[in-house]
Amino acid sequence: MKKTALLLPLLLSACFPVVIPVANPLDKAPNIYGAWRLSDVGGYSPNDPNAIFTINNSDDGFSAVSECVKVSGRYGLGSSHMLTFNQIQTDNQCAENVAERNLPQVLHNVRSYRFNSRHLELLNEQGRVVLVGKRLRTEKAKGQADLGNTSYLLDARRN
Repeated sequence: MKKTALLLPLLLSACFPVVIPVANPLDKAPNIYGAWRLSDVGGYSPNDPNAIFTINNSDDGFSAVSECVKVSGRYGLGSSHMLTFNQIQTDNQCAENVAERNLPQVLHNVRSYRFNSRHLELLNEQGRVVLVGKRLRTEKAKGQADLGNTSYLLDARRN
């Protein structure tokens, strides 16, 4: 009798189904939010290897910073990877840096985005890539950041 009394809870627990969670492919979908190191702006490489583009998920705001330009504003996300930037404000002191100087206009022309490997690509109305960024957390800072001379980089990493 004692043996069956000990086995009874074990037998009863076998009657209940065990639910095993299945991985949802959407959980692994790339996320547009966060900080991105700019590698291409309108077909030009930024002169500043630490040019950062940040998309905030908390307040629909974005910012981009480099040694000579600060750009900020609002963005709008739509279905099918639609993306627009508006209310763009610029503090542009770039004289010769073509990529950084053209950044506000490039952002104004963005209409959608896509992910290509580990890169975020922003596309214009014709579907051409106008801006490319690599997720910041996967790279080490380069150049002046190694010396601690890029205070703007710290602001971008906080977002």
